[in-house]
Amino acid sequence: MLWKSIKHLGIRLIKNWIVLLVIGTWLLTILFKNNPHVTELLYSQLAYPIISIILSNLSNLFPFSLNDLGYTLLVVLFISIIVLLLIKKIKLKKAMFLVLKTIGVFYIFFYWLWGFNYFRAPVYERMQIENKVVNDSILEVAYNFVVKKAAETYCVDSLFDKKLIDLEIENSYKKLAETLVVNYPNGKRKPKKMVFSRFNAGAGISGYFGPFSNEIHMNGLLMPMQYPAVLAHEKAHQFGITSEAEASFYAWLVCSQTQSHAIQYSANLFVLRYFLRQVDNEEQMERFIALLPMEVANDLITIKNYWKDLRNPLIDEAQSKLYDMYLKGNNISDGVKNYGGVVKLVCEYEISKN
Repeated sequence: MLWKSIKHLGIRLIKNWIVLLVIGTWLLTILFKNNPHVTELLYSQLAYPIISIILSNLSNLFPFSLNDLGYTLLVVLFISIIVLLLIKKIKLKKAMFLVLKTIGVFYIFFYWLWGFNYFRAPVYERMQIENKVVNDSILEVAYNFVVKKAAETYCVDSLFDKKLIDLEIENSYKKLAETLVVNYPNGKRKPKKMVFSRFNAGAGISGYFGPFSNEIHMNGLLMPMQYPAVLAHEKAHQFGITSEAEASFYAWLVCSQTQSHAIQYSANLFVLRYFLRQVDNEEQMERFIALLPMEVANDLITIKNYWKDLRNPLIDEAQSKLYDMYLKGNNISDGVKNYGGVVKLVCEYEISKN
């Protein structure tokens, strides 16, 4: 009986046009993964800018997040299916078909609307940065540079203005568009507040880009000193930068080129946290911490403790594991460790300038 149900389900799936699109999309992911320059030319530089302009302009008409609404409706749908199964208002076969069909639709839209960017040419080729091995000496030189910049641009929270931040970062992206190899303006990037900020804070999520609606989302619980760097990071994703390391590097570079010390300081704090996480011996850690000005060190400690208090271990661990699997399944081989790759890029960029 079970075999007949599975066989019947398989026949229905084959007859469904969604299956053909899923297979076609999957074949394209293989083609693009093996031919990053084709991806860069046909999708990232040609198709995606058009898609982002259309989607971002449409989503910008709504004051709330369409992406969050979509995820909420998806959860409601799955809960409804489970309830209907329990009260025997729907058969298992039909429930399975609905779930698979929904997953198929999301799979198709995800890659066509943004996800193919995962297979584009790496930043080293796009920005012509030499891919080098970063040793302790290079790490320390770059760290000293960022510490110096953090000390020079130190600001207090009261100097942060969200509208000014958005304008400054936009102007910087426009100015650096050729260097960063992004298609400016690439639509609109009006940041929206997350619907479930507290829940996301429990998982350590400060911001995210919604690929289905081309929307940038900011956690409403973000500390002011974090806001500029996180905003610039999410804007990088909207420009088609999928790697977390690359998005963080873009954020640091873009913020560093603004006229605002507040924005520059936010980016330097953002990167310093990753530098300190890269240190793997006690002696170097003590030396690195000793180099930090007291006010910068205090801000780093404040940020760490603030998010530690918001963290929900269960949600955070589950989210990290799921996101790690997601990244590894999308051409980011080091998974969530990719976040730390921004340190290597900052080091290599500073080397290339000298």
